[in-house]
Amino acid sequence: MANRILIKGQEIDIPVNTGTASSITGASVVRLTNENTNNIRVVTVVAAPSGTVVGSFSILPRTVEYLEKKNSEYIHVDAGSDIKGAKVGFTN
Repeated sequence: MANRILIKGQEIDIPVNTGTASSITGASVVRLTNENTNNIRVVTVVAAPSGTVVGSFSILPRTVEYLEKKNSEYIHVDAGSDIKGAKVGFTN
């Protein structure tokens, strides 16, 4: 049985630096899209704005990824304004 996406919040531009990192309204699952047609972007998860790095990963151009994180953690990207994120969940 396929899962469906449950939209739980409005899509936002993911902030570019750790000082303005966002929790995406306390999301534990975030749908991320890289709207750029050429550039790979790095998404970083931090414990708090300007806090300790939990981990990071690359998101390819024109792709969608789902990030599971603690709702108390924050995310930011390395550059650009082309990474969008929304709080989501999964349902059957």
